[in-house]
Amino acid sequence: WIETEGREDVLSKDTYLKATFKLVEDVMTRAAGDIVIDSVEIKCRGNSSYTQTQKKSFRLKFNNKISIFNEPEDKSYVMIANYFDKTMIRNMLAYYMGQISNLEYTPSFHFVELILNGSYHGTYMLGDKLKISKNRVNVGEDGFLLENDARVASSDIYFNTDRLQYPISIKDPDIEYDSEQFKYIKSFFQ
Repeated sequence: WIETEGREDVLSKDTYLKATFKLVEDVMTRAAGDIVIDSVEIKCRGNSSYTQTQKKSFRLKFNNKISIFNEPEDKSYVMIANYFDKTMIRNMLAYYMGQISNLEYTPSFHFVELILNGSYHGTYMLGDKLKISKNRVNVGEDGFLLENDARVASSDIYFNTDRLQYPISIKDPDIEYDSEQFKYIKSFFQ
């Protein structure tokens, strides 16, 4: 259950709303009936799901690090709507294949039913927000996180390559265009 202050609708990708978060487990992840209650900030996320659907995906930011479903503690989580996948299997199957392939990092996700401001919103995948950290993408202090995607926001720092159709966005760390770090990442990637 997520309840925003004043039951305000979550509509923006830019502005967080303050909310309360309550997770009641009714399966044996930790123990049936375990409850997690905390304050959270919530905003929309996504591209196609944000602009083309009524069922939005969300970004959650807790004040303190918490563990959800016995996963390592963190402050940042996402809720993926899977609106375009009526089977609700494709994303979860891809993450499972990453886990059994022994990749260094694969995001952890769990299915949840969302009740937002008293209204049932359906099944979501609740899990890790991709970011550089010890328990997420562990590339150390000198590493970086990149994304290859057709939808580059005007606020993104990105570069193009001769070999890929879509731009490469630098998601982490925060850098400026034409800085030494920007030039290094672009050169390293190419």
